[in-house]
Amino acid sequence: MKAAMLFVLVLVATRSPAQTNIALGGSLGTISFTGTGGAGDLTMSWGTLCDPAHCLGEGSGLAFGANGFFSLSGGGDITLTKVGKDAWSVTETSPMVFCFSTAWDCGGVVFIEGNLQLDSLTQYGVLGLVNEAQLPNLAITGGTLESVFGTQAGLSFALAEVDPDLNGLLNSDYTMPGVYVSSASLTPDDSPSVPEPLPLVLLGTALILAAVLLRRMLPSKDPVTPAGPAEASEKAQ
Repeated sequence: MKAAMLFVLVLVATRSPAQTNIALGGSLGTISFTGTGGAGDLTMSWGTLCDPAHCLGEGSGLAFGANGFFSLSGGGDITLTKVGKDAWSVTETSPMVFCFSTAWDCGGVVFIEGNLQLDSLTQYGVLGLVNEAQLPNLAITGGTLESVFGTQAGLSFALAEVDPDLNGLLNSDYTMPGVYVSSASLTPDDSPSVPEPLPLVLLGTALILAAVLLRRMLPSKDPVTPAGPAEASEKAQ
């Protein structure tokens, strides 16, 4: 029983809180890439990504319980410029508006709202990763979780059906349609990079209690007391 208590104490103390994050799901396939006829640039269009059956999201950590829908709207022209074999920088003439709320199309309670500026895209086969490094590209302007996420957050996307190779669109005016968001992730820019103090305090307390329990579990040894003169005389007789 004591051994089980010891295991539970150490397990609880060493567990850290779940990372604060909002995991976003799949969208409609309305993203497209179009060649500009040049050797280094493409254009990108996101279209209408969401409907009541797509673009769901779920919060964790300090955002636990924030479940709903995300949406992207507005924004200006989006240009991709080749910077590596399968790497592209992304520029927008104006940012898109991101919203995560309890109801579709930014309705109900708004958890997070802000302006999204895309910055990069890397292609891995038929998968494209937007903002793979999760750099702060979302300027938060409001929402009930604004105090949790702060003024900036990193919003990254995994795009599916990026096929054929984006490089094949260069020097052409061909359009690659039907690309969609397979998953996305929204993470606070100020996520802690060092151990949080509360788990360390709990761990220290657990280790102290573990030492006390282990000491009690060990068999006790009676100290040897030297015999007095009277006891020595009786033993001699």
